[in-house]
Amino acid sequence: MKRRETTLLLITILVIISIITFTLLYYFRLKPVFYFSGTIIFILLLTLLVTRINRNPTSRQELHEQLNGKKVDMPGIFDRVTDAVISLDTGWRFTGMNKRAEEWMVPPGKKPGSFIGQNIFDVLPEAVGSAFHQKAEEAMAVQAYRYVEDHDPRYDRWFENHIYPSPAGFTMLSRDITARKKAEEALRQSEKKYMSLVDTINGVVWESDIKTARLTYLSPQSEQMLGYPVSQWLDDPDFWTRHLYEEDRQMVTDVYRGSIQSKKTHSLEYRMVVADGRVLWLRDIFSVVFENDVPVKWRGITIDVTEQKKMEFSLREAEEKFRNMVERSLVGVYIIQEGRFVYVNPKLAEIYGYGQEEMIRMPVAAMADEEEMLKVNQNIRLRLTGEKDSVHYEIHGKKKDGSYIDVEVYGSKITYKGAPAIIGTLIDITERKKIAEDLRLSEQKYRVMFDNSPMPMFMFRLPDFLIIDANEAAVRQYGYSHEEFLHMTVKDIRPEEDVPAFIKMARSYTDGNLGIWRHKKKNGDIMKAEVFAHSLLYRNQQMRLVSINDVTRQLVDRERLQQSYREIRQLASHIEEVREEEKIKIAREIHDELGQQLTTMKMDASWLYKQPELKGNEALEEKVKGILSMLDEGINTVRRIATELRPGILDDLGLVAAMEWQSQEFEKRSGIKTMFYHDEEEVVLSRNISTGFFRIFQESLTNIARHSQATRVSVYLYKENDGIILKVQDDGKGFDVSAISHKRTLGLLGMKERTMMMGGRYELVSEPGKGTTVMISVKLPPGE
Repeated sequence: MKRRETTLLLITILVIISIITFTLLYYFRLKPVFYFSGTIIFILLLTLLVTRINRNPTSRQELHEQLNGKKVDMPGIFDRVTDAVISLDTGWRFTGMNKRAEEWMVPPGKKPGSFIGQNIFDVLPEAVGSAFHQKAEEAMAVQAYRYVEDHDPRYDRWFENHIYPSPAGFTMLSRDITARKKAEEALRQSEKKYMSLVDTINGVVWESDIKTARLTYLSPQSEQMLGYPVSQWLDDPDFWTRHLYEEDRQMVTDVYRGSIQSKKTHSLEYRMVVADGRVLWLRDIFSVVFENDVPVKWRGITIDVTEQKKMEFSLREAEEKFRNMVERSLVGVYIIQEGRFVYVNPKLAEIYGYGQEEMIRMPVAAMADEEEMLKVNQNIRLRLTGEKDSVHYEIHGKKKDGSYIDVEVYGSKITYKGAPAIIGTLIDITERKKIAEDLRLSEQKYRVMFDNSPMPMFMFRLPDFLIIDANEAAVRQYGYSHEEFLHMTVKDIRPEEDVPAFIKMARSYTDGNLGIWRHKKKNGDIMKAEVFAHSLLYRNQQMRLVSINDVTRQLVDRERLQQSYREIRQLASHIEEVREEEKIKIAREIHDELGQQLTTMKMDASWLYKQPELKGNEALEEKVKGILSMLDEGINTVRRIATELRPGILDDLGLVAAMEWQSQEFEKRSGIKTMFYHDEEEVVLSRNISTGFFRIFQESLTNIARHSQATRVSVYLYKENDGIILKVQDDGKGFDVSAISHKRTLGLLGMKERTMMMGGRYELVSEPGKGTTVMISVKLPPGE
């Protein structure tokens, strides 16, 4: 009884200690694994204590002696023993068993004592070869106590068997230890799970002594994470501190020292240099372990948070870039939460005329009138409830000064600081609205002008040339109805043979006058159309607006006028040729007839002057001498007039010699230095072109002598490609060419007309103070 009372007392004390321990564990909020481990340890200690108390060798020996032939009170012994007691003889037959053994072994419905005399292997055939069988044979063989634990598969129970042999058989004391075995197995599984958790966790589990700062435990993951062997951490007390990142070392040391008296869980992030030289970001989650209210160790887990840190840095950098972009944005940006602005960028504040700080926490309702706010609140509700991911709408916004603006709003639902919010952009479209209205009015004006224009007008689409619109003048001019035009392309109003040229031209469309094209009317008539085009974007499509000027009659009139000009020029050319022929004839007659007569008269006067009768008559001699002088002057005059009418050198020696002679004569008469430059080879030209060039050259020199006040004249005559060019350049005072365009300058006009009659190009260049240049170029006929 004393042993049983002692057992109950110890059990009571263990229960009280356990309750206090678990209360402290809960108060300090240790991990669930410690609760479970503590529970298992408590059950194991309790079981071992009871087992140790009940496992009393003296009592078992006493029972053995009583059961082996001594006078004993068998019922009394059975009443005192709570475990199963079984006696067997050397033939393995039951010789006795107590009530506990009968409860375990005798099936329901059989009488107690029914197994006495039966062989145990007949009753329990599964016991053959079992651990119990082997230990019992061994005990009988050596006549010594044996202990064995055995499992009964019938009831899934574990028993501990104490076997006491004697020459007459043996006695076995069996105790049900199933609960203990299950507790031990649960403890093993718990430890296995705990170690598996430690081995597989993505972190390093550790313990460190507070007094020595030495690590007392480090999970194997440390070698994989940090690269150093576990032994280095455990053997060297300064190893951890020494490998902390230098900039973080003091901070980490201070945090750990400051945590010693704290009974809460701490979290700390720092950097460490690992074995391969990299710097990792680590996070320690640790707490202080107390024994008898004295801090004895740190216990925690270390996690690699390098990638998380990189993401944080990247996120922070992205947020900074986003904030900079938003702060500098030309579009208003806002965040709304619970009906108020919690963020606005400078542009939004500027749009409404507030400062940024003024708008923070300002109700959204202040930004629009009451009617508009119904729309705003409805759109906010749609986003917050998830009915719409985003919205886009326009409202009239109300500024700080009370004026109204048109704004365009975009918004979407987000989570901001853990709560639902709306983020969006806002654009002031007041000016755009005004422009749109102006555009609408402009389009209205355009429509009036388009419809009422007296000139045919089309609008067609690119690149398919489909006619989109045609005005009433086009309907009248071309003969198609408006509906017919809308099913045609601009290629359909051109003769078929002109379409390829039109398409080629269309690839390089330019605005303005596109020239004159042939257009075909509905009745097949061809008209000459002067086309004016303008590119435009209409309803988001590339268009061309063209207006048509029917120039068929004008072209006919122009052709007639040009024909008249050609005929007049031909007549003028013919007259000029006739004049030149007349000049040649007159020059020849003056030279031949008048020259001969004057020469004859000079010969007669010379004879008279030589007569003896004249000698001594001074008056008559002077008279004859005067006649001879007048005759010389007359002969020179005749020669000069004949030369001016038609220099014989032009016909005899050609244009170059004639121009060279004329240059020398001009320099003699005017005193202006004249330089003549020409090609080395003689320029052989037709009579008409030679005469034209020479007459233009003569007129240029005449104008220089009369008006230029020049000191130098440069003349150039040369061939270029298939033409001949004459350039006469002086260094005179020059003049404004545009100022004389309305004057009747017959000399310049004559030079221009002579050039056009030769089919050439005439150019006059002059500026006040910069001299004058006359240049003509004539394309030579083949063979010249």
